[in-house]
Amino acid sequence: MRVKKKRILRIGNLMRLNWAEFFKSPKLFFLVFTYICIAERCFFPMLQLSKEIDEYMNIYEPFINFCNSDVESILIPIVFLVLFCDFPKANSHYTFTLVRCGRRNWLFANVLFAGCASFLYLGGVFLVSVLVCQSRCFVLNGWSMYTRKMRFYYQTQLYAAGEDKVIPPGLYMHYRPLQAFGITILLNVLLAMFMVCICLLCNVLQKKDWGMMINVLLLIAGWVTNLFKVNGMWALPYGNSKIGWHNRFMLKEKVISDGYSIAYFVILTLILYIILFRMIRKTPIYVSDNL
Repeated sequence: MRVKKKRILRIGNLMRLNWAEFFKSPKLFFLVFTYICIAERCFFPMLQLSKEIDEYMNIYEPFINFCNSDVESILIPIVFLVLFCDFPKANSHYTFTLVRCGRRNWLFANVLFAGCASFLYLGGVFLVSVLVCQSRCFVLNGWSMYTRKMRFYYQTQLYAAGEDKVIPPGLYMHYRPLQAFGITILLNVLLAMFMVCICLLCNVLQKKDWGMMINVLLLIAGWVTNLFKVNGMWALPYGNSKIGWHNRFMLKEKVISDGYSIAYFVILTLILYIILFRMIRKTPIYVSDNL
């Protein structure tokens, strides 16, 4: 019991150190910039369209629409890349922290921090959507007439005007808003943890720059395959993080199940974590630039 308490304390202290560095980082300015871009590109147009057709939205719909859009949703993994591009950060107390915390605790704390940081970012996106659209929103676990009218009655005119601000029918015909909201957050947090495990593994292997390159290549490949709806999209992380593409048509069965995407991230992350756990025990700290 005493050992477990000490381990939890060490993990908590390392998490606190990571949060202190996070809030002192200039990356926070980039996060604010992305919130502004998301609001201007997605939330304000949805607010304006709801006024034009005189229909209210569900409070969750702007967030779900952004996270499952064809173009704007690419901002989410890009933000993760920026947040974790130098992760874990090597500084003057890096080696001391690793030795005092313990390698297993250090590994678990960094992965846990990545999940918490990504959840915080997504929570910020949802908060921005609420602040922008709250005047035209209601709180119920059901889709609004805004979504239905935009899809069935106004689709041609709005698409012609470039206003593709509507939830895909394959999403709202198969999910309830709260269900879609929860799965969307879960898949994107798992995506962030998967990307961080790649960065950590490359860091342990003394190839820290490779982590960013691998994540960028996976992101580009995932975005291209999803843009053209290629079947290979389900073999890449980006496609599995978007529930809007799990059901391609309204009245047909699922293209891929949610369980597959969740299992995809969980299994791959666990595999990377096991490899990390084995490799970090073999890596001598005193000969490494980062460890």
